[in-house]
Amino acid sequence: MNAMILGLCMLLVGAQAGSPTTPEQEVLGLSRDKWRWMAERNMDALGKLFADEAVFVHMSRTLTKSQELEVIRTGDIQYKEAQIEESSVRFVGTTATVLNKIKLVAVVRGADAVSPFTVTEVYVRVDGAWKLTSLSFTRLVTPPAEGPAPLAEEPAKVEQEILTLSKDKWRWMAERNVEALSALFHDKAVFVHMGGTMSKSQELDVIKSGMIQYKQAEIQEASVQVLGTTAILLNRIRLTAVVGGNEVVNPFVVTEVYVQEGGARKLASVSFTRLMTP
Repeated sequence: MNAMILGLCMLLVGAQAGSPTTPEQEVLGLSRDKWRWMAERNMDALGKLFADEAVFVHMSRTLTKSQELEVIRTGDIQYKEAQIEESSVRFVGTTATVLNKIKLVAVVRGADAVSPFTVTEVYVRVDGAWKLTSLSFTRLVTPPAEGPAPLAEEPAKVEQEILTLSKDKWRWMAERNVEALSALFHDKAVFVHMGGTMSKSQELDVIKSGMIQYKQAEIQEASVQVLGTTAILLNRIRLTAVVGGNEVVNPFVVTEVYVQEGGARKLASVSFTRLMTP
């Protein structure tokens, strides 16, 4: 009898240990590992995780893979701890977008800092492994007691407002309505394209000059997640554009981050990730 019980226990333990990991658990686990590797300055692990074309959007600057690794290695930014308060992941084909609400403990240029952020991470599966292609920090701002109500108080209304605003944005881009876009874009907004990262003024110049002419964004899927006064919109689109005089049609996952400032929604970042399948 004892042998039978022991054998049953071993089977149960074995079944538990061998239980498959879901894609969601795998990506969220990798995201948590990333914060630990940053704190440990594990350059080898981070170098393998970061895609060669990865971009890192901080509050004051945008870095390439090599620049981010150098910042971590030298301690210019020392990530001490990321206290994850909320975390979720969404999949579109071979692309996974992780949305984190964190309290980040770090040492920046010798000074301790503890700040709340929403962090958007985009992973792409390449040759059987997940690669981090972009990471964007958006600092959360707690509104004053008598200021605008937090976005989270009316999530359904806010979600619809953000979806409508995003659709308007694509239309304004097609019309080259630089005035409307300028009012929407945050002064510190960043735009992460396949070929480079642009500031607000650079993006507006590109649209105005027709260097990139957004003709149509066919929205296939769209969803909004609200975190405090920040709203993160995930779009799966088929984008028709004219780039350098050539018309191109590409499938993208587009991550848009909106913040509330002075009672108005401002677009703080846009990140394009090209899908491998049409």
